[in-house]
Amino acid sequence: MNKFINKNVVIFTTFMLLVLSEALFFQKNGINTIANFISCFILSIGVFVTFITNIIKQKKYKFKLFLTIILFLIIFGLIVIGAFFQSTSLIAKARIIYPALILTTVMILSKNYLNSFQLIRSASYGIFAGLLLSTTLAIINNISVLEVAHESLFNYGLNGGLQYKNYFAASLLASFIGIMLYCYKNKFNYFDIVLMIIITGLIFMSASRGTYLLFASFIMMLFFDFIKNKIKKLSLNKKVFITILFTILILTGIVFAIIFVLNSGTYLYRIRGVNNYLNYYKDDLFHLVLGNSEVVFRGSSDVYVDILRSTIEGYNGSFEMGFINVLIKNGILGLIGYFIAYMYMIINLVKNKKNIFLGIGILIVLLMSSFVEAYVCSIHAIFGIYCYLVITGLSTCNSKKIKEDDV
Repeated sequence: MNKFINKNVVIFTTFMLLVLSEALFFQKNGINTIANFISCFILSIGVFVTFITNIIKQKKYKFKLFLTIILFLIIFGLIVIGAFFQSTSLIAKARIIYPALILTTVMILSKNYLNSFQLIRSASYGIFAGLLLSTTLAIINNISVLEVAHESLFNYGLNGGLQYKNYFAASLLASFIGIMLYCYKNKFNYFDIVLMIIITGLIFMSASRGTYLLFASFIMMLFFDFIKNKIKKLSLNKKVFITILFTILILTGIVFAIIFVLNSGTYLYRIRGVNNYLNYYKDDLFHLVLGNSEVVFRGSSDVYVDILRSTIEGYNGSFEMGFINVLIKNGILGLIGYFIAYMYMIINLVKNKKNIFLGIGILIVLLMSSFVEAYVCSIHAIFGIYCYLVITGLSTCNSKKIKEDDV
């Protein structure tokens, strides 16, 4: 039991540090890069040690280790190779290699890192603790915890001491997802219910419309999984009726999402950015395949969007979408690398039939987020990293009730 508790503490602390490393307090004091490096290093070491430990415990571990490392190198190579064919500095190449190394480690080697619903909940609690600390640090140091909100019910949204209110809202959603998964697969308790209510309220106060949509999608996915488990016991006629009802609900949700998106000026602003980039580089096969690191990393990482806008003369758009970020920095080869990683995660989920729907559902929510923000390829916002870890963890989680003294 002590070992189990210690692992929970380590994971709680790791995720708290990951969130805290992106606090505005650290950014204003110029130590956010160091804080992010340390927290990502701790996470990577934890994932790697867990990976090696579990491989050694298995029979024929050498063969499995070989195959997994080969896959890791292929995906990592596809994501970073474009940087080596372009005239960029070593620092610019490091900006490609470093996040790719962290993300590939998380996507490929982390199957046994969050391998229980208790550990998933511990990570969620760590995220929430990190958000509380970032908010507290901001308030104490007279840093605004509010951000102007466009096209929202409110004029301002809560950013919780992070750089953007969208990051704050998505981090809250990550925390909610883990706690809800624990309750759903094990048991609901008073403290978790109260905390989820608080998190839901804070998401609402963030005025992040994209996160509202992701939140609703996760709840719908969970509802579908619940009904799916119940429908197995019904007669054929009832199964057909519920299947038709589900189809109508899904189509209604898709129509609602399309209307929501098409009436969003900020989303259309992102779409114009994608169109501007593709129109400018459509005949430049080299940069489409290998990425454009030699352009976007001419200056600091904080101004790469401005550099790209000035290059393509596309000031009427932006590049926050996840997969346009991959295309810009890593090219089509990078997109292929991510696709292979997703296929690997799905294959592992299929092997654990109990959690396949939940895992793929969370992957869908994450992919939906790529139309709003760059969470899928970012190490500076916890949502993408957390979803990857939960998805891979669900491929080894079982749904057995845990003992009361392990909570």
